[in-house]
Amino acid sequence: MKNKLLLGFSIIVLITSYLTSNYFEIFMTLLLIELLIFMSVFEYYLNYKTKVILKSTSYVLIVIFALIVLKKVYEIISR
Repeated sequence: MKNKLLLGFSIIVLITSYLTSNYFEIFMTLLLIELLIFMSVFEYYLNYKTKVILKSTSYVLIVIFALIVLKKVYEIISR
């Protein structure tokens, strides 16, 4: 139950921030950093299912971060 609430809350925060923020790229980068720090600090206190959800979320955020970096590189090269 807690895992579903954590995942649902994360999805709601992401969608809300995407729709309301002008600085989506900064928010996503900070969210990735926050998640990685959270996982490293509380790694031994989380159960297996929560770790799997957090790792999956971090993989998705890393892909989004890579897309943001590629977009910025393209903007610099196209000048």
